[in-house]
Amino acid sequence: MGKQEGQSVPVDVILAKELATYKANEAHLLASALGRVVLITGERILGTFDSPKDATKAGYKLVRPQTPFLVRRIVDVQSPVNVLSIARAA
Repeated sequence: MGKQEGQSVPVDVILAKELATYKANEAHLLASALGRVVLITGERILGTFDSPKDATKAGYKLVRPQTPFLVRRIVDVQSPVNVLSIARAA
C-alpha cells in the first residue's frame, strides 16, 4: 500500500537515515559536543554549531535542494520534537 496523494509522511520516516546516523554517533557527540547543535544529512555529520539557527543556515548552504537534513541539540535526554527542513533551491 503506497502513499496516497495529500497524505503527509511522518518526520521520523523522512529523517530515518539522519536519526539513525545520530543514534550511531550519539556517544561520541555527547562526549565531544554536549550542548551544541549537530547538522546531519543522510549518513553524514556536516558539523556542530552553537545554535539551531546557525546549523539551519549551514544546512541550506551545504545540502542539495529537496534533500532532508536534521538539526538537533546534543543533550543527554532528547525531547520528542524533530523539525524537518528541506533545503530549497537557491
